[in-house]
Amino acid sequence: PDVLSELWVTLNRLEDDELTLGKASAYDSGYLLWSAGYEEEFLAQAKRVQQIFDRTRLVIVLSPLDLHMFTTVYPKHGIRLTPTFFDLTSYVLPMLSGASVDRQSGNIGYFDSCHMARHCAAVDTPREVLKRITTEQPLELALCRESTDCCGAGGGFAKTSPKSALDAARRIIVQAQERGIERLLSFSPEC
Repeated sequence: PDVLSELWVTLNRLEDDELTLGKASAYDSGYLLWSAGYEEEFLAQAKRVQQIFDRTRLVIVLSPLDLHMFTTVYPKHGIRLTPTFFDLTSYVLPMLSGASVDRQSGNIGYFDSCHMARHCAAVDTPREVLKRITTEQPLELALCRESTDCCGAGGGFAKTSPKSALDAARRIIVQAQERGIERLLSFSPEC
């Protein structure tokens, strides 16, 4: 996908020599099976993921939803994965400390995805990344951090309740407009 290609180019600029893109980067964590209560099917999927990750030592997980699955839900079901898992911001932040980057200007806001903030407890690191790539402090939405709103795009929400999902997305846009945000960023591809 385009997101992976763009990420690859960006990480190469930060000179990470050990990074490779493997087939696990596009593998399904089994979230929909798990959330729908299909325990047997979920466990079968989790075991397939376990085999793929068996010889991997580090995984950057773009989706906070999947990060939550790998680090919290899998262990609760007895599935132990060998790699160390990072969300994108935790992986990139140390690289930005000495990097020369073209800082972005304007009224830039940050949106905490519900999975990133509530399930992965990643609220400060994304803001630190944004501080290093923007010229001004990123603006906050009225509902942020652990109190963030759902954007309506995660899990199967948009498929199971399209109207509610659209309403959720509109609430986020209204919050951004009320703050004068021109560009709204999130570190969750679902959002």
